[in-house]
Amino acid sequence: SCCQVKNSQLEQGGVSIRVGQKGDVVLVQRSMSVLVCELLDDMNRASDEVNALELQGWKVQQRFRLRLAHWRQHHQDLHEQHGTKTVEHANRFLEADESLQVAQGRVQATLQAVAASEAAEIHRAHEVEHAKALRAFEDARQSAQHWRRKVGDLKLENILPSVRLLRAHAAKLASDHRRIPLLAEQLRASKGSYGSAMAELEAISNSIHASRSQAVASH
Repeated sequence: SCCQVKNSQLEQGGVSIRVGQKGDVVLVQRSMSVLVCELLDDMNRASDEVNALELQGWKVQQRFRLRLAHWRQHHQDLHEQHGTKTVEHANRFLEADESLQVAQGRVQATLQAVAASEAAEIHRAHEVEHAKALRAFEDARQSAQHWRRKVGDLKLENILPSVRLLRAHAAKLASDHRRIPLLAEQLRASKGSYGSAMAELEAISNSIHASRSQAVASH
């Protein structure tokens, strides 16, 4: 530690100073100034973090409220224009289409694994995985076709851009919703660091005051 002093002691949870010989108070004060500077730096850093996090949290909350208002309006307009059932079916189509893209990638990956495998046992294991991937792909393809027929090709093509925009708004809302409590937790931690540094400074001040009183009493 930068504050190791003869006849002085730092204790966890507080600071105490034992004065042994005449003049030790001055030595303690000089040594403690190093620790005080470090604590002041910690307080300034924590204060900057608190200010930055409060501003960032406010901006995220404002953005969340604005996006929520936009989402609600777009959601209402879309349902009024196309009907709730059509919007729901278009959403189901997009979900199925996304699953289809994932399944297609899985089919390609397992096919490559089959082609690259040389050992018979590993080759058979990859063939099993490839067969599973093909079944998942077929299920996803049939599901996408089912919801496409429910909506109709022309209507689906007309509504898909709006549904995708609505889903993008929802994803951003979810991201902000997750971020708000994380920022709040970081803010609490920074405030805790500031409070801890302040408490240590107060403990040092009290200890130095006590050491001065002890030195005066010993004269």
